This record gives sequence, C-alpha cells and structure tokens, in this order.
Amino acid sequence: MMDMLVSVLMSTYNEPIDFISTAINSIEKQTYKNIEIVVVNDNPLRKDLTDFLEGLNEKGKIVLIKNKKNIGLTKSLNRGLQYCNGSIIARMDADDISDKNRIESELRYMFYNDLDIVGTYIQPIDMMGNPCGCIKKYPVWNTGCKNYLKARSSLIHPTWIVKKEVFNELGGYRDFNCAEDYDFLLRASKKFRMACCPVVGLKYRINNSGISQSNKLKQKVVSRYLRENINSMSNVNPEDISIDLELKSHKTAEIAKYFSQIDEIREMKANRNYMFIGKYIKLLCKSGYARSSFGEIFRIKLVMMISSLIEKRRKKRWQFI
Repeated sequence: MMDMLVSVLMSTYNEPIDFISTAINSIEKQTYKNIEIVVVNDNPLRKDLTDFLEGLNEKGKIVLIKNKKNIGLTKSLNRGLQYCNGSIIARMDADDISDKNRIESELRYMFYNDLDIVGTYIQPIDMMGNPCGCIKKYPVWNTGCKNYLKARSSLIHPTWIVKKEVFNELGGYRDFNCAEDYDFLLRASKKFRMACCPVVGLKYRINNSGISQSNKLKQKVVSRYLRENINSMSNVNPEDISIDLELKSHKTAEIAKYFSQIDEIREMKANRNYMFIGKYIKLLCKSGYARSSFGEIFRIKLVMMISSLIEKRRKKRWQFI
C-alpha cells in the first residue's frame, strides 16, 4: 500500500512566486516518492505566475491546469480533482511548507488506523517563514475528530490526505463561501473515518491581510449555519445561505460585537487586569453567541485533553512515524 500514487492538489492565485516555489519544492523533497503535483492556475492574467507554472509544467515537475478566468478556490479544486490520477489525494496550499516526512507519515497513519482522511499538526509561521505561536494540535482518533467537528473544523485543510473514493462519493467540494473544507468534513463524518497524525507535517503561513474582516464574519456565519444543520447535511445546499442577507442580520452583528469584546478581554488578561473575569461573565450573561461559544470551547478542550492522553499512551506504537 505504500507504493500507491499520491496526487498533491494545489490552487494558486495571488501568492508570491517564491512562496509557490518553496511549497512545490517541499513536495518534491518528500521521503515518499510516488507523487504527482497537480496545480491549478486561477489567475491566468498574471503573467509572472503563468510563466513560472508553465516552465515547471514543461520540465515535467507539475501537471498544470490553467483556468480561462478566475473561478475561486472551491471550483478550482473541483476542477483539479478531475486531473488527479492517484488513489490518494493530498491537499497543499501555495504559501505553506510541507515537512519532508509529511506524506509518508500520513499514509502510514492512515493504513495503520484504517482511516479515510488524515491531517497533521501544524506550526504557524509568519510571512518571513519564522515560527509564530504554538504548534496547533488536533484529535488523533476518529471519535475525537467527529466530536471536535461539532465546534470547529478538526483537520486543517492543507494538511489533508484523502482516499479518492471519498471525493467521488461526496461529489467533491460544495461552494460554501469560506467554509468548503468544513462542509466537506461534516459530510464525510457521516460515513468515513478521520484523524490527525500526531506529527508537525506543515508550516502554515499566517497572512493577516489575506482575509478581510467581512470574510471572517462570513466564515463564522456559514460555519454556525452548518453546525446547526449537522444532522441534515445532505439536505443543506449553498443556495440555502444568502451571505448578503446574513451580513445584514442581527446574528452577524452579535458575532462582530462578541469578537470585539473578546479582543478587549484578551488584552485585559495580557495586561494582568483581572477585571477581565467580571467582563467575561457579564458577556456570557448577555450574549447567546458567547454562551454557545463557551460550550464549543469546553468541548474542544475536553476532546484535546483526551487526545493528549491517547497520544502519550500509544506513543511507542507510533514511533515508526
């Protein structure tokens, strides 16, 4: 099973050429060698990007798909899936960096634990490539991942490896604005098994200017909608959500206000102003969204506490990774 073809799927748009080059090089240097790299150019009017990718395609380093016009990430990934020949499909973003052992570790973890979707831990990095913040961990077993999903996405999208049959059965991604990966995992969780391989497989670049505040609100609104309909995912369609309408709703106003107040509370806590405790309790009393978020955070903390215990207990069995 460790000789199967893995298709690494990436979509490019506005990333600097040196970021894209580093991302592709990190895949080329994988310890697992039976890999094809499928890249979708979703910015055909950008000459430097087009020239760079066509040069790699001519050298046989990538399989290149060039969109006639910008169609967005979700449609680009679905188009790229049609060109993936591997029985395993790995995701990669054009500004991240994979560890050289990433694919091999994930494959071993997938087949050792009879999984269909696998991710890894991540190390956030800044625009200069320097570590920023702590390593982000996610549940290492299937039940934990599915419980975590009831609060947040349980596997970081650019770390995924997925059996192709999963994409085929689910029909690829659905175009939920800013939350196509979360929607995919929620749908997959009804039938397929998933977990996070307990290794840092990806340096995940944080681009603070990459997502506007408006898009962050869209993501929160859509994700909340998906969670509320988790038991009827097959009946939920992107057309059911009008983002423009949601952005004008009281729900989105409450979400925006909540995050503004949370930022103030975090600042008070950082400055050792212990009045933040009272302010947070007051927020919980007044905001339904705050109470809901508190419940989600508690769920995440509990799942990750159990995940840590499982990881330590099984560490010897995972030394081959």
